[in-house]
Amino acid sequence: MGFCLSCCKPSEPEYMTPSEDEKRQKMTEAAERRLREQERRGLKDETSLKRVEKAKERSQKIDEALDHSNADSKLRWQVT
Repeated sequence: MGFCLSCCKPSEPEYMTPSEDEKRQKMTEAAERRLREQERRGLKDETSLKRVEKAKERSQKIDEALDHSNADSKLRWQVT
């Protein structure tokens, strides 16, 4: 009786704290992952994102073309 097994294995596990460099690296990885997730929020896949961006570019090109054609045109509406 009175036999203790504490000499066979430590009673408390040894925890190693990460170094400052490891902490910084993990923090930057987490920040980058959050930014990527935030950019893709609301979109199910990347192909739909590409389609939306292309549609925006096309509409901007059309708007610019219309603005340039209206500026060059010298025709005016006259109401008498």
